[in-house]
Amino acid sequence: MRNAIVQIVERVGYAALDVRSGEEALILLRSNQVAAVISDSKLDGMTGIELLKAVKKDYPRLPMILMTGSSVAFSARQVLLAGADDYITKPFHNVEIIRKLRGLTGQTA
Repeated sequence: MRNAIVQIVERVGYAALDVRSGEEALILLRSNQVAAVISDSKLDGMTGIELLKAVKKDYPRLPMILMTGSSVAFSARQVLLAGADDYITKPFHNVEIIRKLRGLTGQTA
């Protein structure tokens, strides 16, 4: 799933950082300029909600999209209430990710 999302966002002109865990994401955020974060709600070491809260604490203006699914512990409503800027429900269409990412980062083409 991570590889597919990396390919989708790179195809439309974004550089992507691929990480396996929430902790790794937080480390990379400290040393890289990032336009947005796309995260699954299930991560190694922490939940997507925990990552969301940590990101928003240190980078409150950084757009964050969480992916949710019908079998996960967090609903789309919970994700938005926790501070996500948007969400993607699995299964998703490539165009949905692109549209939401462009909307949050201001990229038009």
